[in-house]
Amino acid sequence: MNHDIAVAWNWEHDEAFVADLERACRGLGLTFGSVTPAGVEAALAAAQAGDLRWGVFLDRAWESDPRFRRLNDLVATTGTRILNPVKRSLGMGDKAAVHGLLQERGLQVPRLMDFMPEQYSEATLALATRDWVRPLWLKPACGGGGDGVLALKELPAQFPGGVEWLRERFVLQENAEPMILEGRPAWFRVIHVFGKNYPFWWHPVSHVFAPVTPQETGDYCLRCVAEAVAGVAAVAGLEIFSCEISLTSPGCPLVIDPVNDPVDFRRCSQAPDAIPDTALASIIGTLAAGIAAVLGRHGPALT
Repeated sequence: MNHDIAVAWNWEHDEAFVADLERACRGLGLTFGSVTPAGVEAALAAAQAGDLRWGVFLDRAWESDPRFRRLNDLVATTGTRILNPVKRSLGMGDKAAVHGLLQERGLQVPRLMDFMPEQYSEATLALATRDWVRPLWLKPACGGGGDGVLALKELPAQFPGGVEWLRERFVLQENAEPMILEGRPAWFRVIHVFGKNYPFWWHPVSHVFAPVTPQETGDYCLRCVAEAVAGVAAVAGLEIFSCEISLTSPGCPLVIDPVNDPVDFRRCSQAPDAIPDTALASIIGTLAAGIAAVLGRHGPALT
């Protein structure tokens, strides 16, 4: 139960990512532990007994399994460094609140309104959004993964979400149409890991990734994309997240979806809409190096 770095996971598609991260960490002399649903009860018992000693904990399962959330809370009291603390991750999941924080920092964001479904009023919203670019995007204010998201050409008379969403707060967001560069939309997904940004062209329909090359960064003045993500990182206070940026005109990056956590670390050889394998290997290397730096590990592994 004593490891430099422990990773909790319960998504089958994380298996390859965890295996690669383990190899990268062990290559830096770090000991590595993996906690899956089969072992979470044993980890909980060890944490409660004070027999668990981890330097760093990366929990990719707490959102979907309350046992991992309890483990996260217990580990956080022992001095273990939590990558992406739950409280900060939850805070950055509130789209309406984060919208204001980003504006305060001078970042460009689409116009947005938030409301409860019971407050939905076609007349009120139509008046407030009369000059907004369509379609309007209706999204749950918290959460991700595309659940509950609707594109509305016009506002319907009644709240368009199903009954399962009636207790959730929603946001209505203006469309942010990207400019076209060499035949492709200037829409980017940037993966941020320990202060380093990995920018990708990310098609908003197909979700296919393509790394942004240094040549393209210079040719299309794309440094502003990374600068916008650096601003998001300063607000988020998270070590690992991804961010969506739409370049609506030269030098004008709009932060569309500021923080996605956890990051989908599937590889392109697993799924066509995943991260290219070579780029993912570099990201994992940066993650392992960041963990080692947090621990100040430059000698033998923890035993």
